[in-house]
Amino acid sequence: MPRPPVHPWWTQVLACPFDGGALTCVETVVATCDVCRTPFPILAGVPVLMPEPGRWIAHHRDAVVASLAERGLLDSASLQAIEAFAEPWRHEPREPFADDWTDAESEGGTELLSPLPGPTSGALSAWLTRAEDHNPTARILAHLDAAPTPVALELGPGAGLLSRLLAERSERLLLADRSLRAVLLAADRAREAGVAEVAGAVVDAELLPLLPGSVDTVVAANVLDLLEGPAATLEAIAAALKSGGRLLACTPRPCLTDPDEDPDTLAALIEETGLA
Repeated sequence: MPRPPVHPWWTQVLACPFDGGALTCVETVVATCDVCRTPFPILAGVPVLMPEPGRWIAHHRDAVVASLAERGLLDSASLQAIEAFAEPWRHEPREPFADDWTDAESEGGTELLSPLPGPTSGALSAWLTRAEDHNPTARILAHLDAAPTPVALELGPGAGLLSRLLAERSERLLLADRSLRAVLLAADRAREAGVAEVAGAVVDAELLPLLPGSVDTVVAANVLDLLEGPAATLEAIAAALKSGGRLLACTPRPCLTDPDEDPDTLAALIEETGLA
């Protein structure tokens, strides 16, 4: 007798990266597109919605296994799914995840650096304090309503320092990154708030697999400048936002990859998607 399908709440947000079809979890470790029937692995509750999920797992097999083991989430079902999806690509080279957080961030530290004593330490301390008061995280949080956001998506959560704060202001929070380690770490951080329902997904930000009108708020902190094709990401975000939804984005390089170093490049791309 076949098992009944499982419907976690993220199936109301995420879609097939090939055709945008809805997803059904036929097992706890496999989701299938309702349109093209492509299977996608689910590892510790995290769907891997990459265009070639088996190849992605084969490339990062050691890192995938280590990421699950680090958080006590490695079980026989996950191992079987990893081996089954990676088998056709078993000869692919193996690579680590390109995680870019510091050791302090991975441990949840948020304190400012303390300048060494010296003639400029006072001025530097004042500058760091002003920077903290006007940092992107503070500005993003200032734009969120007092009432919790029904469904929020954080793209590229890194070590999850912002995720924990977003979880305090969301009913449901979805964390999306190319790195399984980042998703698992950020999800743990977010669950520390004990408020939002938290889910994660491994995705390619330039092929963002989202259902139309499925999210209320998208947060992309220091992500868009890292993409080769940010326009496609912005278009996917605009389509996924509900009426009245919003994108909160920040970047140290608003010129993106523009050779003329035009600081209005990002703003222009956002306007081209129809977002105000």
